[in-house]
Amino acid sequence: MEKIIIGTVVGGLAVYGFFYLLRNNKNELENIETKKYDILKFSDVISLSKELTKETGIPVNQDLVLLKINGDYIITFYDNTKSEIVEGKAIKLQCNVIDESLRLAFGDKDMLIIEK
Repeated sequence: MEKIIIGTVVGGLAVYGFFYLLRNNKNELENIETKKYDILKFSDVISLSKELTKETGIPVNQDLVLLKINGDYIITFYDNTKSEIVEGKAIKLQCNVIDESLRLAFGDKDMLIIEK
């Protein structure tokens, strides 16, 4: 139960942080690399995550996360020390539907930690 509460709070903070960044820089969402899928698979998310971290890896005190925002999915970094989304590297994923494994991984959450 405690893990669910912590996960929900962290997810809420991440989504709030992302919207805060977007509100302060309205062009930020337009500048994010966008990939379109008919069916977004969990394996697509893993491949794109590896692509995003290929050059620099995951910085210390950051997690690679997948956010669900208004029907789109965004792979980005979450800074654990500041409890906010990191500006810069991100990939936006647009799709018609997601596969069962990704749906089950998300459950009712808005954020999924891909890698720590």
